[in-house]
Amino acid sequence: MKNGHSRKRLSKLSIGHVALLGLGAAAMLNACGAEAPADAARAEQVQVENVRIDESGITALAGGMVQAQVEVQGPWVEPHVQDFANAVCNRFNACRPSTYDGHPTRGASLALDILVSGQWGDPANEGDGLNKGWDVARYALADHDGRFRVDYVIWQGRINYKDGTGWHNYPNQGSVTGNHLDHVHVSFKPM
Repeated sequence: MKNGHSRKRLSKLSIGHVALLGLGAAAMLNACGAEAPADAARAEQVQVENVRIDESGITALAGGMVQAQVEVQGPWVEPHVQDFANAVCNRFNACRPSTYDGHPTRGASLALDILVSGQWGDPANEGDGLNKGWDVARYALADHDGRFRVDYVIWQGRINYKDGTGWHNYPNQGSVTGNHLDHVHVSFKPM
């Protein structure tokens, strides 16, 4: 018994319920005590029925998708900002978002800093951290039918205003974190 649900109940996922949510779908199911179908590791989404696991941050409603609800460190964020944090966590395993009182707000924060290096102050200048950062940045700049309302992205000492002009140099802030070498900054427009 894990999170109030038995492994037996959760493991009754049939191939018919496998649709396709990020590479972490199988890991998320296993983390909450379920045994994912054999091909779930290749799936982008895993669809389940009649499951809700709030304690682990993994939720699914009847007929819904399993998706991690990532905790954003700092003040409360707007719902579409939270949706973006959840999306990049599920899609790219970029699950360390934060915000702070200095970020743009409209009652709630309209910006995220998504750590992609091992820790604050360590540059993500090669390998997984660098690739993950570019994946998050590209994902933020994609349209997604206006779902996230991204205003601009700062990453690797560059800024993209999402206005079609591409990446521009960002003024040197004198530190790894200030120059956005360890995290991707994403600012959002209000809904």
